Amino acid sequence: MPELVLLDILGACALLIWGVRMVRTGISRAFGARLHHGLARSTGNTVFAFATGLATTFAMQSSTATAMIVAAFAGKELITTAMAQAVMLGANVSTSIAAKILALNLHWLASVLLIIGVTAFLSTDNSRRRALGRTAIGLGLMLLSLRLLASATEPMGHSPALALVMSLLERAPFLALVLGAAIAAIFASSLATVLVLMSLNATGVLSTDLAAWMVLGANVGGALPPFLTSLPLGPAAQRVTLGNLLVRGMGGLAMLPFIHPLLSWLNPISGSAGQAIINFHVIFNLLLAVVTLPLVQLIGRGLAWLLPVDPTETSTARHLDNASLSVPPLALACAAQEALTVAEMIEAMLQTGLKAFNSGDENRRAEMVKMDDQIDQLQNEIKLYLARLGREELTDEEERKRYEISLFVINMEHIGDIVSTNIAHAIRRKNKRRLTLSDEGLDEISNLYGLVIEELKLARGLLVSSDRSIAQKLRDVDVEVKQYSRFSESSHLERLREGRTESVRTSSLHLDLLRDLKRISAHLTSVTHGH
Repeated sequence: MPELVLLDILGACALLIWGVRMVRTGISRAFGARLHHGLARSTGNTVFAFATGLATTFAMQSSTATAMIVAAFAGKELITTAMAQAVMLGANVSTSIAAKILALNLHWLASVLLIIGVTAFLSTDNSRRRALGRTAIGLGLMLLSLRLLASATEPMGHSPALALVMSLLERAPFLALVLGAAIAAIFASSLATVLVLMSLNATGVLSTDLAAWMVLGANVGGALPPFLTSLPLGPAAQRVTLGNLLVRGMGGLAMLPFIHPLLSWLNPISGSAGQAIINFHVIFNLLLAVVTLPLVQLIGRGLAWLLPVDPTETSTARHLDNASLSVPPLALACAAQEALTVAEMIEAMLQTGLKAFNSGDENRRAEMVKMDDQIDQLQNEIKLYLARLGREELTDEEERKRYEISLFVINMEHIGDIVSTNIAHAIRRKNKRRLTLSDEGLDEISNLYGLVIEELKLARGLLVSSDRSIAQKLRDVDVEVKQYSRFSESSHLERLREGRTESVRTSSLHLDLLRDLKRISAHLTSVTHGH
């Protein structure tokens, strides 16, 4: 029945897409940090950038993933637009080579890979080995899906109705190109699309010319999802994905007059119709790289003119890499690094507040309040970033780390509010009323400030190392803060009994500051929860 044949084809396509995804996530979890590091270093020269894109994409089996990683790097000015285009040219060639390998008669390997992958995944708790097992399962599913696709499409080669539709498409090659682009955009994978087209051509459903048109469309359509995904990332990131889309699109248009002559040469030497289509795909991407690679600097300048970056626009978060969200350990490392930035800003805020209190400098007080706005924005970005990290894909240890970072950021937010509101108000009141604390009172406030800052540094160390000894030291300093606060209160009351004028006038100010610093200490101690 035609309906069942179509269902089998859709099922095989779904299995192929899922296999591609499993390979990508498996490699990302096993070697994600190394791949990201390698891409970040691909700024030396064009050839090195091209080779990095080639190797990274071959490992991940996804030029879309590579595009998003590079776009995120470009958005943070870790790689130039020109070098990013060179990386993407390597990524495009890599996916075509991967398609060539998968198109070989390796169906027997599917069962071997599935057995190895499932055994590796179920027999260990080691995260890297499980990730490699996932990769083997994904490759096995890809090969199995191609076998199922060939079986499902074979009956369609004898369908008169389908033959009529295909003949109409052959008379409208541009429509065929658009259809290929649409399929690749829906699949979000030019690799999967080309493999499907190869299978349909091998079973006679598509003619070689028509399949070639659709392959060109698939190359263009595969660049569309990364471009759409990069739109919220800003102009610098958009240049990478837009450049890749334009290069593929213009390359496809330039190739149109040469499709038939090229296929006439490829058909006799390819051995089969399906292999001819794969060879066409490889040659197209190789030619595109050869022609475009010397022009990446010019392309980079053109994209910079087309998508200028507003110099007044500054990204608050420097470490939150959206492309890392598919690699939980790497994403958590990014979030932790950004949380440490928040803690550094809180420390600077406290130091500025102490200087403003001692000197009566109103400008420093205003600077401290302004810093809180930046901290609030950064904290919100971190929390949203952690919320986007898929809970269902996290291990227990990763979920614990996400909770730890969230708890740290929330407590930093509370501390920022205390400093910007209560301590800033105390400074303003001191300046407005021209109050002066006693020398002893100033020393006590400064010493307590020092203990709180020491506690903040310990909290930062705990976030990095999760060392229980640091957590205990942090609790010990909190006890010391409380003891010193009680000592300062007693000393202040003694000065009141002595009738010292400056202590009488600043009594509420002194006690309020002690209370606020104790509250800050309590928030810092809260980050030890679970340690």
